[in-house]
Amino acid sequence: MSTVYFIENSVLNFLDDENPNVRKEAMRTCCGLSFPKTSHLRISSTMERIINKLLHRFFVTATTDNEDRIRVTMLKHLNPQFDPFISKYENLLMLFNCMQDQNFEIKERTVRILGRLVPHNASQILPYLRQLIVALISQIEQSNDAKEREEAVKLIMMFVKSAPDIAKSYSASILASLIKKLEGERATSAFVSATL
Repeated sequence: MSTVYFIENSVLNFLDDENPNVRKEAMRTCCGLSFPKTSHLRISSTMERIINKLLHRFFVTATTDNEDRIRVTMLKHLNPQFDPFISKYENLLMLFNCMQDQNFEIKERTVRILGRLVPHNASQILPYLRQLIVALISQIEQSNDAKEREEAVKLIMMFVKSAPDIAKSYSASILASLIKKLEGERATSAFVSATL
């Protein structure tokens, strides 16, 4: 518990430091937080409040920090211990915002986390994932930008890996879109490689 208080009262303050290396280390320290492996329902209300405060700051940093590597670090080191808390609606909304990032690695890591969170809050996550997969299929079919199509394929691959049971219901649509594009004149070598 003392470690949690230390992070709340000391380390969190460094997330606003002007030095990006200090912000990065503060992020790693926060994400490395360890707490008892028990049901989140049995965690004290004080600890739950602190964890939710940490997550709020994590996601603010993940969506607003001007350094890509800081935003990537946040998602990279956000360990599964936090999953029951991330899956709460207010935290999910901030995680969904990470999909708007221009950095592809952030989008990829966000999809991975979302797939991991499905068992914790399927009713909130599944509709978002369904919308996401439909948008990605549409991007493959309609985008004139080769890089956008390649990234859509890679995100679909991450979606299939992280949420295979959900992906099954979209497999026919995904395959039809990919095959259509593979047979088209605009299929670049990078797109073919990503698809395969």
